[in-house]
Amino acid sequence: MRYFLLIFIVISSLTSINAKAETDTTCVRNASGEIIVAAQSNVVTDTDGNLGDACQEIPDVYRLQFYKVGLCTADPLASDPTDYSSCSFFLDSTSASVLDITMPASSSLPITSLPAIGTYGYMVLLISNALQLQHTEVFSADVKGSDGVAGKYCSTNSNITSYSGFKTQGVIGNPVNPTLETLSTLGMTCGSTAPTAQFTTEYMDNFADDPSNDFVADTPGAYTLTGGTMKGRLTQVDNTTTATSVDNSERLAVVFTFTTPQTVTSASQYDLNFKIQDSVSVDLSFSTAIYAIKSGANPFQIYMGISN
Repeated sequence: MRYFLLIFIVISSLTSINAKAETDTTCVRNASGEIIVAAQSNVVTDTDGNLGDACQEIPDVYRLQFYKVGLCTADPLASDPTDYSSCSFFLDSTSASVLDITMPASSSLPITSLPAIGTYGYMVLLISNALQLQHTEVFSADVKGSDGVAGKYCSTNSNITSYSGFKTQGVIGNPVNPTLETLSTLGMTCGSTAPTAQFTTEYMDNFADDPSNDFVADTPGAYTLTGGTMKGRLTQVDNTTTATSVDNSERLAVVFTFTTPQTVTSASQYDLNFKIQDSVSVDLSFSTAIYAIKSGANPFQIYMGISN
């Protein structure tokens, strides 16, 4: 069996996919488990000793919305618009199937079929580019949130943001750009006890190096991972037309190219694996006080193993 296991989904039947979670980087914490914050421009220090204003942490819940999961004989992103005609699917739907990933519990993603017998060089996922999460953090000193209340505990609220900061409309809801001038736009609420965490949303809406001056729908090349490479494309709501702006980017098509093409038989077992590296960015800022700006949902890496 070929395993690339960090977050994994085991496809074992025609009814569901089971999922688990794990991630990497974090900020320095004290003996009580609180993220150490300082009232200065570099609010936090990560475990590599880097100073900054954001922490990469394990989210309490990471939510993805799936439209397609399949294996393909040709690269769906090799053409424009995106072409799924060579793909055979586990899931292919016009409505989203929601998967909530928590650590270390398992969850289930319904599937409707298994791929046809054959050899495949590619795996494809189509998800909403509205990445969602619930998260609560505790800090070593008081932090202010969206209602101006200060406390050591901060939790996500229901605000919607975007990676670029320039998306103004979306199917899930219209994003806001969090600013200290309007505290209600901040993506976390704080207090002396932990507020109830809500699902916050961040649109992955632009792959440009400088989103303020450019829009790029395709990832800049493919990322090398264990067992293959991964790349992505932002599409419009029809799932195939390449997005032309942050405002019409609504889906994320992700293709994993296998280093060695995978053979599917009637006896095949599948492991579909996600690695969520730095999967929540807890963004902070200092201006007379420390503020929790948002908890941004970062993208993931994918892997698949097939055994016969």
